[in-house]
Amino acid sequence: MTPSEFARELREEVETHPAVTHPFLRRFAAGELTRWQIWGYASQHYHLVGFFLAYLGRRSGTRKSDRAP
Repeated sequence: MTPSEFARELREEVETHPAVTHPFLRRFAAGELTRWQIWGYASQHYHLVGFFLAYLGRRSGTRKSDRAP
């Protein structure tokens, strides 16, 4: 597999992933959500990202305490 074939296949997979094609996110991108819907999404997403970054740090073996000052 060439690098360009890999990139093409990866792009196709990403573009069809449910996280990208979800109807809620499509409505968000189109500006069709109410202020409360955006607030609810943002407040939940904030916590998800915070935990996800901690998870990635643990999986990769890097933590804040491992970094040089």
